[in-house]
Amino acid sequence: MKILITAITAVITVAAVFLFLFTRIPFDAERAGRVNGDGPAAESTDLRSMSESDIEEAQKAAARAAVTGKPVAGTVAQRPDYVSEIEWQVFQNVVRNQPDGGDAQMATLVNKLLFFKKKEAWESPAATPKQRRELARQMLGMLSFMTSGRHINPDEARRLESRLNAELTLVQK
Repeated sequence: MKILITAITAVITVAAVFLFLFTRIPFDAERAGRVNGDGPAAESTDLRSMSESDIEEAQKAAARAAVTGKPVAGTVAQRPDYVSEIEWQVFQNVVRNQPDGGDAQMATLVNKLLFFKKKEAWESPAATPKQRRELARQMLGMLSFMTSGRHINPDEARRLESRLNAELTLVQK
């Protein structure tokens, strides 16, 4: 399982590096760290100056932060710790190209990412039973958001809900 998680992290890292190094998505330093140009700019790193190992470590740090991360609401003006710099800049580019609803879309993207990072951490063999229980509680709380927005297949949501409830039930016995 650890190999699978490492492979997934590597694929995400390579895909993100490809997006920023080999596509023509412009990096606008003035807008970095802001949604639709509003609010103060958060600290931002020029991804072109990051090494592959820096990017991989940033992805791992963001994944670790997701374990305790909280969902966002409203305008997301600064990058949450559980969103890596690469993910943040991809989200900004997606939102920037939307004619309206950028704030809501940014919050949705950030919350979807948080849910899937929590799910990955919950499925990790490295998670302690206490971490698994806490993640199960958090994911159950986010499941209605995931299903109402059709961010997760309803059948998959039901299976996941059963697994999460089983995780919590096992503890109570």
